[in-house]
Amino acid sequence: MKGQRSRRHDLQATFDRARDALVTASRERRVIEKLKERRRREFEATEARREELEIDESNARRHERATREGLARRQAETATP
Repeated sequence: MKGQRSRRHDLQATFDRARDALVTASRERRVIEKLKERRRREFEATEARREELEIDESNARRHERATREGLARRQAETATP
């Protein structure tokens, strides 16, 4: 009887340690997942800003080219008698 109690106590202690380890591991995993998600969102935001800048630069070049061409066309029209 005493041996069974001791064995049961040992098993319960082993179970409790395993459960505590599982709880700790679960917390750590949630923290890691949150960090990964935050980094993913930061990366996506950075990429979106970079893409916006590229589009803005492209539009600025297109506008500049159209302005130059329009100016050259107007100058040619006024220079022709």
